[in-house]
Amino acid sequence: MAYDYYMPLWANFTAAHAALYDPSNSANTDNGIKKWIGSGVMASKLVLLGLSFYGYAWNLRNPKDNAIGASTTGPAITEGGDMNRSSYLRERGNRILHKLGKRTS
Repeated sequence: MAYDYYMPLWANFTAAHAALYDPSNSANTDNGIKKWIGSGVMASKLVLLGLSFYGYAWNLRNPKDNAIGASTTGPAITEGGDMNRSSYLRERGNRILHKLGKRTS
């Protein structure tokens, strides 16, 4: 799993919830893979890189402070702060249409 390193329900600051690499701390995929390999797991056996197709939203304590690491008061938009493009649009009264075309060979 390479996501949910930070979530608005328990982190009181904004952060990259799916950081592949972050030299400032250990909550990232690069560090996790190195730890698995360092503990003896063969690299060829690691099939754990899942990608998140959603994001998180935080309520900023100060709207002018909107950088990574900004102080927050909890989740925004949904109860847990989680959101994806479709749910975000539907909650605002929009319809999502998917056009399927015929595939020719």
